[in-house]
Order: sequence, then C-alpha cells, then structure tokens
Amino acid sequence: MLTGLIAVACGGAIGSMCRYLTVTYIQQSVGTHFPHGTLLVNSIGSFFAGFLMILIMERVTGNDYWRLFLMVGFLGGYTTFSSFSWETWSLYQEGKIFAALFNILLNNAGSLTFAFLGILLGRWVNRVI
Repeated sequence: MLTGLIAVACGGAIGSMCRYLTVTYIQQSVGTHFPHGTLLVNSIGSFFAGFLMILIMERVTGNDYWRLFLMVGFLGGYTTFSSFSWETWSLYQEGKIFAALFNILLNNAGSLTFAFLGILLGRWVNRVI
C-alpha cells in the first residue's frame, strides 16, 4: 500500500510539473485567448493513456507499480479536467459562449480520438515487438 502511494505521488508530482511547463509554453507561444495548453495536455495525456494501458496490460504483469506511477500518478497529474472545467466556465462568463462550447467539443473529441490512436499504436507496437 505505501509503495503504491509513493508511486502515485512521484508520478503525480512529475506529471503536474510537466503540465505546468507545457501549458505555460503553449499559452506564451499562441496567447491566452483560448486555452490551447489545456487542450494539448488533455489530448497528449489521452493518447498516452491509451498507448500505455495497452503496453502495461499486455506486456507488464505482476507489477502494478508502473500502472500506478504512469497512469494514476503521472497522467493524473498531467491531464487537467479541473483546468478544463474552470477555463470553459471562464469563457462562458466572459460571454464567449461559442468558444466555451468549442472548448468542450475539442477537449472531448480530441481526448477520445487521441486515446483511440494511443490504443492503436500500443497494439501495433505489441505486434511488432
């Protein structure tokens, strides 16, 4: 139990730092008129969730710590549903209703699409290796 908590905590800390760096870089690069950074980390996180779960489920057996570190910790800290919710609400409050709806559509469609692509890549890698 303690080892699992440590795996989650370490992964979460690293994932949160990576999220901060990614979002900050993207927002500084393209501006803050739309939450591009959160959209990007949610899409990347969904891709790796699909990809890593396939690899972990089909390749790594008997050791749950990699799943806890990567999926629960790192990707849990990296992806940003709370940021997504707040940014969508802020867009709505600012009267940017179309942008708020577009943000909902892009985050959901993008995350599901990238999760599916990650699953496909994970299955392909498992066949090749």
